[in-house]
Parts: sequence; structure tokens; C-alpha cells
Amino acid sequence: MDEIELDLHSTRDGHLIVMHDATVDRTTDGTGAIGELTLAEIRALDAGRVFGDRFRGERVPTWEEALDLVRGKVRLNVHLKEGGSPDGEFERKVAKALRAFRMMGDSILACNDESVGIFTEIDPRIACRIFPNNRSPEDYIRSSAEMGLRTTQPGRDMTTPDFVQQAHESGLGVHVFYADTPEDMRNFIGMGVDGILTNYPERMKAVIAETCSGNV
Repeated sequence: MDEIELDLHSTRDGHLIVMHDATVDRTTDGTGAIGELTLAEIRALDAGRVFGDRFRGERVPTWEEALDLVRGKVRLNVHLKEGGSPDGEFERKVAKALRAFRMMGDSILACNDESVGIFTEIDPRIACRIFPNNRSPEDYIRSSAEMGLRTTQPGRDMTTPDFVQQAHESGLGVHVFYADTPEDMRNFIGMGVDGILTNYPERMKAVIAETCSGNV
């Protein structure tokens, strides 16, 4: 496993927390939109109970806590669920923590187009990739190349042999989002993608081992 993917949201009082959803309803014992709750309110919630008794009492981690936990151990693929405002407040908070925990070189940020420009102004060393959104495959490759990015993160349906070839010809890596079955993993590896996001890293490790042994 080379990277861990996580998502960032901002609380009502401006703290960054790690959570996929825009609300706390699905993964905690609370309810409400993250942007309408304070950090203290979110920290009071049980974020582990829904996953089983062994996780009972786990709290929603902050961005800083997540960085402290993983630094020196694994790279991060961070999906920014906010950002792009002219004041760049969200981006500055993300970048400040990356610097503080010395994770600048071990993180890549998936974000909107506007955030790319803001991060470039904050610190050109910050690596970004843009979301495909509603772009065509050709437009996604073109936009990524024009912004000077190094990688793409296309969805599984966008990822085809032609897309991989065109991206590589444009100097872009391809990290497909996502593959969870061994069949899909083998298919994307066969296309020559540079990375695969998955919810099942153990399956991926087994498929990679097969590939390296020549059994795929």
C-alpha cells in the first residue's frame, strides 16, 4: 500500500476534519452537516460504534491528527471537499499543516481547478490533481496538462486503454478511482495505469503479487 486516501471538510468554526461525507449522520452517532457543527460538537460524537464494538469511542480525527499519525509511514491522497474561494482560507489551512508535519512531499491533493491556482501561489511544491467533474476524457487530459499537473485521477468508467495512452503521451500519470474486484484490478493493470485506488488493499496486494510472478 503506497497511499491512504482521505477527505477533508471544514467545521463551522474553521477546523479541518477527516470525513468522507458532508454530514456526520452515516459514520457517527450524531446528525448534521459538518459545516454547521463546531469542532467540539463533532469531537463529542462516537465515530467508531457504527463499525463495531471494538471501535466504540473513536473520535473524528482532525487534519493535524491524521498527519501526525501517518507521517513517515505512508503517502496521502487527500480529497478536498471544499476550497476555491478567492480568500484561499481553506487552502492555507491545508498547506500550513502539510508544512508543519513535513508531509509536503508525501501528499497529493485532489481538488477543484480554482484550488490548484491558490496552492501554486501558496507553495509551488504542493502537488495537486484535479477532479474530472463533467469533463470529457480529452478535456480532462488537456486541462490537467495545461495546469502543469503530473497526474490524473479518472473514474473507472473514464479509464480506458485510449485514455491511459493519451494521458501518458501528455506526460500525465493515471491513478484510477477505483477498482475493488480482482478482475477490475487486473484489467486496469493491463492498461498500464500508474496507480489504483481501492477499498480492498489486501486484494490489490494479492493481484500485484500474481502479476509479478507472471500468473496474470
